Amino acid sequence: MTTVDLDTLPDLMGLLAGAAWSALPGPLGTSAGDDVGAGLPDTRVVVGRVAVGLDETADYAEVCGFRLRSAVPVTQPHLLGFPLGVWLMTRPDFPFSLLGLVHVANRIEARDHVRIGDEMAVSARLDGLRAHDRGTVFDTVVEVARDDRVVWSSTSTYLRRGPPPEDPELRPGDDGTVDDGHGPAAAPIDLVDPAALPYTATWSLPSDLGRTYGAVSGDRNPIHLSAVSARAFGFPRAIAHGMWTTAAALAGLGALPRPCTVDVVFKRPVLLPGTVEYATERRDGPTGTGWAFGLRSRDGTPHLAGTVTTG
Repeated sequence: MTTVDLDTLPDLMGLLAGAAWSALPGPLGTSAGDDVGAGLPDTRVVVGRVAVGLDETADYAEVCGFRLRSAVPVTQPHLLGFPLGVWLMTRPDFPFSLLGLVHVANRIEARDHVRIGDEMAVSARLDGLRAHDRGTVFDTVVEVARDDRVVWSSTSTYLRRGPPPEDPELRPGDDGTVDDGHGPAAAPIDLVDPAALPYTATWSLPSDLGRTYGAVSGDRNPIHLSAVSARAFGFPRAIAHGMWTTAAALAGLGALPRPCTVDVVFKRPVLLPGTVEYATERRDGPTGTGWAFGLRSRDGTPHLAGTVTTG
């Protein structure tokens, strides 16, 4: 594997703008189109020294509903790894169009607290290209290390919609099954039905939520910003960021101990403005204690299913 060292985190806005430009049809665009047969680039990108500041943590906590503490919210390190993942997915050797990808699942393994002011090394790589019943999925794997020890990691699973890959090693197994798109989160998530969880609260989400979270996270993907820009990608209105729904759901559970593991699957987009029901249930099992949680429409349509396991 080739390792690329960067001095600072990439400019996420510039990367997304470049991806949007390359996706334009005709001579203006520069993308050659999807090529699943090319495989994923064997590259790891690293930024050796990154610190999370007080102001950015305060802004993130306010938007997502966390209490401000010396330890950053369990989802906040995602903002460090996301620009590196996008950097990998906008290189010429990446086989897909970035703006056509769908974030379908996420796993976070928080081994220890990340605290405001900690200096950390952040790395990202792409892995796990495999078949899915709606196309092809792969993972972005991020690691955050302090003093050469990984304290936080995540696996974000993305779907490239379309026909399944022709490579027999990526196709369904002998039993006819294909990857469910959940990645490592499949087992616990399959036990969560958001419609069956006890009701906890009703959330009314404003039309500008995508812009508000985008200003804090740097993720200004046009599908989140306005109805006009979202329609260009097939959505009737702007949709909430999946990682905002994850963060807000976890904020509702209070302070989580470390170590803990968070698994989420994004079922249906949350349209903005919109109203969703937040549902939670305490769960204890042989591997530890934790929670099941979900977001659903009032008619029971699932938007998010998740689990937290501690201990």
